[in-house]
Amino acid sequence: MTKINLEDLLKEVKELKAQQIAYGNFFDDLKSEIKDLKDTVKNQGEEISKLKKENNCIKEELKYNSTILLDIENEKNNDCLEIIGIPDNNNDLTNVVKIIHEKADVSFDDKNVKKTYRNKTGPTGSKNITIKMINNDLRNTIIGNLKKSKTRLNLKDFDQNLESKPIYLNEKLPFRTKKLFNEVKALQKELHIKFIWVKNSKILARKSESSKIKNINTIDDILNVPTQ
Repeated sequence: MTKINLEDLLKEVKELKAQQIAYGNFFDDLKSEIKDLKDTVKNQGEEISKLKKENNCIKEELKYNSTILLDIENEKNNDCLEIIGIPDNNNDLTNVVKIIHEKADVSFDDKNVKKTYRNKTGPTGSKNITIKMINNDLRNTIIGNLKKSKTRLNLKDFDQNLESKPIYLNEKLPFRTKKLFNEVKALQKELHIKFIWVKNSKILARKSESSKIKNINTIDDILNVPTQ
């Protein structure tokens, strides 16, 4: 029978207790680290949520400011017509304005025209002509009459010696509105939107004849055109 040394036994028990305490401390430290990690993750989640809310607020503010800026720019052009396609060498702009009035069946009075000028930039071959009318109503009457009568302007209307070529007359749009209009028109087919048009410098969209009209102020608005 093996003789048990009491001192060795007590020493072994003491070592086991020390190991037990060490393991206990290790698990306490581990629990503490896990708790700290959970708190950190929670705090980071709250911070991310806060940042998302702030980001959404900034987006809404930018959208609002962009809409205000767009309205201001549109207001400056709200009484302007733009003619596209008349060659630069035609400098008799007064006669161009008279012919536009004649085609639209509107009496011409030079007092109703504030100014007429060539834009600084334009497509190759011609720079667009801007006609600034005395008010928005007269501008809309000219456009409306041409549409009702389905009159198609042609280069020969302004000079019989020139080739037959279509001339376009529209509301004059500032750069931002024109850029936005081109962007939403590019998405029209993909989003199944039947109508996209401009009226009083506002871009409007409509899914179908029976659905509601949506005012388009940003590219995101075209994604939310109502279906009914």
